[in-house]
Amino acid sequence: MDHGLAWAVVGLVLVIAELLTGTFYLVMLGVAAFGAAGAAYLGVDFSAQVIVAALVAAIGCYGAHVYRTKNRTEQMPPIDAGNPARFESWIDARARLARVDLSAFPHVKQWLTAALQRPAAEKAAPKRAS
Repeated sequence: MDHGLAWAVVGLVLVIAELLTGTFYLVMLGVAAFGAAGAAYLGVDFSAQVIVAALVAAIGCYGAHVYRTKNRTEQMPPIDAGNPARFESWIDARARLARVDLSAFPHVKQWLTAALQRPAAEKAAPKRAS
């Protein structure tokens, strides 16, 4: 198998795996693999491809880390962190809508209030006539 194709397949697998995890780190590793695939298609030897992948991965992962730590205060914690959900009944089984008991989630009101005060929620909210 051609090195460029192998790097591209690895990059694609990493980007698809990223869709299952929700972090940006696997995207950066996938981009690094695509960078190495580009280097392979330009005809550089395998050791240079590995160096390109390592450099792009290091810079990308560091950038994702800096971004996440810089914006940590703006990120909202998940409302169900550490709490089991209690299913009460189906509202519409075909649509997969269910009634859930929120008494196990003591921070739901605080979370919803914070979510509605975010700039995107304020822009999306309909304007009320005064």
